[in-house]
Amino acid sequence: MELVTQLDATADRHGFIVVYPDAIDSPRPVERQWADGRGTTKASRDGVDDVAFIAALIDRLEKDYTIDTARIYATGISNGGFMSYRLGCELADRIAAIAPVAATMPTAEVSSCKPARPLAVLDIHGTDDPLVPYAGGEVHGGSGGSISSVADTLKLWAAIDQCAETPVGSDVPDRAPNDGMRTHRQIYEHCTPGTEVVLYTVEHGGHTWPGGGHMDATYVGPTTRDFDASELIWEFFSRHSLR
Repeated sequence: MELVTQLDATADRHGFIVVYPDAIDSPRPVERQWADGRGTTKASRDGVDDVAFIAALIDRLEKDYTIDTARIYATGISNGGFMSYRLGCELADRIAAIAPVAATMPTAEVSSCKPARPLAVLDIHGTDDPLVPYAGGEVHGGSGGSISSVADTLKLWAAIDQCAETPVGSDVPDRAPNDGMRTHRQIYEHCTPGTEVVLYTVEHGGHTWPGGGHMDATYVGPTTRDFDASELIWEFFSRHSLR
């Protein structure tokens, strides 16, 4: 995550603390995943309470560092993105906003997602994601699992935040016109004060962190350079607080 997102540099530029928690250990690296709400990871099957772990980690960070307890956020890609959605559902009293990347809501979480308060959500997803389908269905590879579509996921959070039903769309400047990708932004307006729901769709984008470190394109697909996801996510987070 540190190499792919390059969030350290973003944190240095803007003066915030970035934390990279590890999922529970396993002899097999492929099994080192969060209990992210899909119910299919080894951590889920073993009954690992990762929500409690993150809550305890926040307690420790509050004790050891000088942080603003009203400005704690969660982001992640893929399994970490699913986990960010789960934290939004179950830890909204501690987390001010979430920004999942290349992840949607697990279908098992949809009916049970009852956050303690409305929550700001930014989602970033590629339409050609080969692992987490933009249209929902089954996750390909890894632990699998059934997921909602990107559209249904954002509609769910727009309803939670009592936003307008129809989002307003616009295009992000195409800074890499020869890469075959374009980015579109959708914003659900008139939400509960202090919240917003925003979607960045990367047309023909893969299972990647836009603007981040290079990943194996033969496996995850292409990475857009139209925007820097880390900078965008921080700009989004910086607008939101529990107060």
